[in-house]
Amino acid sequence: MLSLAVTVALAAGPTFSGAATVGASVSTASETVGVLPVVALRLGVTQAAPVGIVRGRLATQLPFPSGSVVSGRWMPWAPVAPNAWFGVDLGSFLEFERPFVDGGGWRLRLEPFNPSMRLVTFDWANAVGRVFSEQTGLSPVVSADLQRGAFEGFLSLRPTWRQNTMSGARAAYVDVTAGLKLSSSAWVIEGRAGRFAYGPNPGLLAAGIVAEQWTVFGATRLSWNHRGGVDGPLDLVTYAQDPRRFERFFSRSQLQSDVAAALSLEAGAGAQPLQSPSSFMTTVLVPLAYADLQARVSFGPTRLFATARLATLSFIQADAPGLPLGFAPSRDGVLAPALWGFLGADTSVAGAKLTPGVLLRVAQPATLTRELLDTGGNAPPPGFVPGTFITVLDGLNDASVVGSVPLPRFAAKASLRWTPLEELALVGEVELVVTPPRTPAPGSLFIARPVSPLTTRTQLFVQARF
Repeated sequence: MLSLAVTVALAAGPTFSGAATVGASVSTASETVGVLPVVALRLGVTQAAPVGIVRGRLATQLPFPSGSVVSGRWMPWAPVAPNAWFGVDLGSFLEFERPFVDGGGWRLRLEPFNPSMRLVTFDWANAVGRVFSEQTGLSPVVSADLQRGAFEGFLSLRPTWRQNTMSGARAAYVDVTAGLKLSSSAWVIEGRAGRFAYGPNPGLLAAGIVAEQWTVFGATRLSWNHRGGVDGPLDLVTYAQDPRRFERFFSRSQLQSDVAAALSLEAGAGAQPLQSPSSFMTTVLVPLAYADLQARVSFGPTRLFATARLATLSFIQADAPGLPLGFAPSRDGVLAPALWGFLGADTSVAGAKLTPGVLLRVAQPATLTRELLDTGGNAPPPGFVPGTFITVLDGLNDASVVGSVPLPRFAAKASLRWTPLEELALVGEVELVVTPPRTPAPGSLFIARPVSPLTTRTQLFVQARF
């Protein structure tokens, strides 16, 4: 009987699938136009056998030279991932799953090209646990999952051969992540925690002091859904750094014939030791935290979205690490977290196979406010003027110094998805971002980084799958 089952399974042969994405993202700010071509490929194979199911997928964004146009002159710059040998990994894996007869099962998975596994991989917590590919090269991830009834747990290990930015020497590290999940027909609660190490502190290493940098982090999410829940909005900009973004906007829309809803609350906290800005050659433990609240409702083909997010300055800058490199934020000032708010809607027109949508966003950046005073003396710094100096962190390593707390940024975006065939999708987005003027900091040494008051981003993608 067993030999017959094996023969039947092998005779059925493997099942293949694939998808291709071709498109471009065009951004404008003042007289600068940035062009980012995108070519992404995904190939999958599944083989069922009596002992279990084997799956494999190769998904990559090909490296492609991008550039910008300034005053009519083309200025090429680096490819998307100059140090990745085959491009940007978009979730390649090889796994074996052993289902249980009464439901559930266990699974082993290898992600061979994953240099950017996050410690926490919920919808939004994708900033913690990055490893820069130029320092690590390949960082494979090995994970094990177990599901039995309402319970699911996993453990993942990521060995890395990490290069130190100061000495050039490499050292071996192992990052560990574990998680648990309990679910019912309407409720899901899950938690994840991990530790991420990324070598000696470069500032202390230059003085001969070997102080390891690391991050510990944990997060939890509580979700509720009614009638299967509601999928998230089409939003390529928000998830621009998420390797799963191609999965998001290429997946088939799940339309409910009745009212459906989804509500989730996510929060996390952690800490990392960084060099103290006030105590010579010492480290301080810097806390980092975030929270995310999402609500989604559908009325047949129409969906409504609302999201509120909060993130501390240290969370946004986690594992970069520090501004400047290896330094903790100053404790001599007032820290304010970043705040985001989203409102959106979309609807599907079945006859025309179109899904138009709109999304409004307001973003208040994280800031560090310090009062600098002239303490006297006959050799003050050149250009020094007493006053308020505010460090604004718009994103990872995207900082500037201004003289007053900046007003929030506003953005409006329109999107359109057309699926003329089940195997073909065309997706387009146009986003307009308005940034209020920012007051320069006092003194010639503290000049605010130029920020364009009006920027646009247009994205157009064509996807095919089989």
